[in-house]
Amino acid sequence: MRASDKKNKKYRVLNDPDLATSEHDKIMLWLEANLEKILGEKPTRVVWEYPILERMSRSEAIVGFADLWADSTYFEVKSQIRSAGEVIRQIRYYEHFTGGYGPWVVVAPPGPYGEIFERQRIRFVAYIENA
Repeated sequence: MRASDKKNKKYRVLNDPDLATSEHDKIMLWLEANLEKILGEKPTRVVWEYPILERMSRSEAIVGFADLWADSTYFEVKSQIRSAGEVIRQIRYYEHFTGGYGPWVVVAPPGPYGEIFERQRIRFVAYIENA
């Protein structure tokens, strides 16, 4: 990246305190190990902390990160969900910048939120430890 490009790149990242937990890391490792089963095929490319960009005429800004991206599918990992609305809002915000390209999948421990996500056309995958 050229120096002029660096100064034109801005960061406006949503804060996700879940990212700094060891439980989040465990779910990420489980997700990566189970991607073929979840996607129905072996992914060709897997990226942790995939940047979501706002592209402007002469610069770009990172507005957030998908926890994992694999073959055009975005994954948001949560070790716990305090509010389905909060997660849905985060994903809708990111969708604004991705142009709706690629589906979103929430991966979290089982709970009452799975049906809510599915009704909002956000796939839910229940993380089951040691599964």
